Amino acid sequence: MEPMLVAIIGVVGVLAGTVVGAVLTQRLQRRTAAEAHLHQERLTAYSAFATAMMEYRRGQTDRAFKRSRGDVAELGDELFPARSAAWSAYYRVRLLAGDETIIKAAEVARDVAGEQPKTIDEAERERLSRDCRVAVTKILDVARLDIKSP
Repeated sequence: MEPMLVAIIGVVGVLAGTVVGAVLTQRLQRRTAAEAHLHQERLTAYSAFATAMMEYRRGQTDRAFKRSRGDVAELGDELFPARSAAWSAYYRVRLLAGDETIIKAAEVARDVAGEQPKTIDEAERERLSRDCRVAVTKILDVARLDIKSP
């Protein structure tokens, strides 16, 4: 009777170990897949944010030129969709960012991109464009640490 009990305990132990191992492996695979998906979403969000900010900045510059020429009817034609895309991209970064530093950098980039040119002076336009590029580069540098590897 004793050898039979030892054999039953051994079989039950092996089965229990197999079930526990399978459950743990499944959980690990789910977590890994979720992390990979989040990594990809962040990568896409940060890239889309950079694109939207630069497009928004271009729209602000175009608006200044149109205003200087007196094209009042066309002032918002391209700017409003660019502004909407910029805010949507900002909110997506805000949702997905893994660090508050990224959100703060995104806010700075958003504000710089949306800054209204006070004149159409070439030097001011260049300064605003440069400031926007610097702010977008800063968020991408900070975000790079968030998306190093899944």
